Amino acid sequence: MMNKIPQDPPLSPDTNDSSPLALPEGGDPPHVDLRSEGGDPPHVVHRRTRVSIHAVIPAAGFGQRFDPGAGSASKAKQYYELGGEAVIVRTVSALLAVELLGMVWVVLAPADQEGQSLLEQRFAACHQRLRIARIGGAQRRDSVLAGLKLAKESGANWVMVHDAARPLISRAAIERLISRCLRQGHGGILGLPVVDTVKRARSEPNDPLIEQTIPRERLWLAQTPQLFPADRLVLALERFPEVTDEAAAIEKLGDPVVLVKGEPGNIKLTYADDVHELALRLNQTANPLLRVGEGYDVHALVPGRALMIGGVRIDYPLGLLGHSDADVLLHAITDALLGAAGLGDIGTHFPDHDPKWRGVDSRVLLSKTVDAIQQHAWSIQNIDCTVVAQRPKLLPYRDAIIDSLACCLRIERQAVNFKAKTQELLGFEGRGEGISARAVAMIANSVS
Repeated sequence: MMNKIPQDPPLSPDTNDSSPLALPEGGDPPHVDLRSEGGDPPHVVHRRTRVSIHAVIPAAGFGQRFDPGAGSASKAKQYYELGGEAVIVRTVSALLAVELLGMVWVVLAPADQEGQSLLEQRFAACHQRLRIARIGGAQRRDSVLAGLKLAKESGANWVMVHDAARPLISRAAIERLISRCLRQGHGGILGLPVVDTVKRARSEPNDPLIEQTIPRERLWLAQTPQLFPADRLVLALERFPEVTDEAAAIEKLGDPVVLVKGEPGNIKLTYADDVHELALRLNQTANPLLRVGEGYDVHALVPGRALMIGGVRIDYPLGLLGHSDADVLLHAITDALLGAAGLGDIGTHFPDHDPKWRGVDSRVLLSKTVDAIQQHAWSIQNIDCTVVAQRPKLLPYRDAIIDSLACCLRIERQAVNFKAKTQELLGFEGRGEGISARAVAMIANSVS
């Protein structure tokens, strides 16, 4: 039986709780205004500081402890396929889904042209937020520091570091870490309290004996991501090159590091046995609840208006008439998503009599709708959409429209299909009086 999802109130226009997704036609990456309240030490972000958070994924290593076994090709663990996708692709997708992050920097080995090509192809729609740098070093610390300096040069004052081999990190966990660190004004990491009894072994590796039982009450298992002020992390890694994670370097500086509860599913692919555990957790969502929604919109063509289709400005002397920017395609997709999730329609959430929405960029409306979908544990599987217009011809804009849609929807380009049709001179579209759009959306929910 399908879950019944309660009807939400109209989506709020306020954006104070989270930054909007970076828009595909320029503009700064997302920022957060942090307002701390007095008493901060010198290295803590001060009140009304404009915060820009970038992510760094060190992916230059090979993973010496990872051996998938006989018959498997020898390759770095981040390129091992998990459920038909390379581990690193899943990891990058997870970070790009977090709109509070500006740039996502992937640091590869200098010779890893194949990895660069894979990521460039898979994430062509998000090229404005994804940066790939083949400048990784022999050690994790070297790769992190290289990516950190690039992020800092690009305006980041906070940097989140995440293992390339932790593909199942959730958006909720990342946002929880960001919120806690910014609220407290210093860095932090995800981790899990130790629940098993911990034993320290004697030094004999082949025949270990228990040397000591360690109280577990204050022990945590460190995870990534780990988030710190960029300048402090640069200083710490330069001063303490022997550390095994970023938090250890910050600790040596004497800075506080907050522990934020992570998730059991945030497993790092280290040994071959981890593949089975990751696959089991991934397969928990292999048979999700699916829903389909349909959307339709139409607007009249009039002079004196810009023509926006799918978030892309079309060169045409007429534009669409509407309360917002009248992007007929984005409105149809928004309606399709709301319908699939049982959340009403676009007019309920963004009424055309409300002055808040006058002239608004429809990408904002779509982004808020995607937020609502995700808050109800739905994920967008694919979009199929059609624009019907006798003129202008939209084929030259097809790739730009697909890129724009994929970025707004936070899904891969391959999950977006766009078609443009004429009306063979029939009807109001055929007479050039207006443009219509239709969309079908499929969403999935693993919660039963």
